[in-house]
Amino acid sequence: MGVKTNEDETWVILTPAEILSAAIAGVMRQSHVIKKDLKGRYNEPLNNCWQRHIEGCLTECAMAKHLNLYWQGKGEPGDRDLGDQEIRSAQQHYKRLMLHPRDKDDSKYWFLTGQYGTYRIHGWIMGEDGKKVEYLEKPTKDQNAAFFVPGAMLNDP
Repeated sequence: MGVKTNEDETWVILTPAEILSAAIAGVMRQSHVIKKDLKGRYNEPLNNCWQRHIEGCLTECAMAKHLNLYWQGKGEPGDRDLGDQEIRSAQQHYKRLMLHPRDKDDSKYWFLTGQYGTYRIHGWIMGEDGKKVEYLEKPTKDQNAAFFVPGAMLNDP
C-alpha cells in the first residue's frame, strides 16, 4: 500500500495502522470541540462532525505520506496542516476545492477526494490564486459564500 501514480491520477492508500492513528486524531479533534463547546466558523452541518474530523485527519495523513512529511496529528485549532500547506477534501471525485475568504493567502491548498483511507490527489493552488471573484459562490441561503476552485485550475500533484 502506498502512493500510486499513472499518467492522469495520483492516489494514496493508507495502511490499516495509518488509518487507526489518523482516526484517533480525528476523535481527539472532535472531543476538543465538544469539551470547549466550539461552533463551526462556516455554518457547517452539525450532524456529521465525527465523520468530518476523522476523514480530515485521514486526508492530512495521506497527503503527508505523499509528500514524505511528518504529520503531527491533532495539533491545535488554527495550526496549519503540514507546515505552510493546507489540506482540503471531499468524498466525491467531481467536487471542487473550497476556500474561505479568511483562509491564508500564503498557504498551498491541496485537494483530495475519497474516503476510508483511499484518496485521489487532484492538485494544489496557492490561497491567493484560488480566491478569484469568478470562483465565489453562495451555494445555499444557510451557507456562507466561499470560493470553489475548478479542478482544471489546480497545479498537478
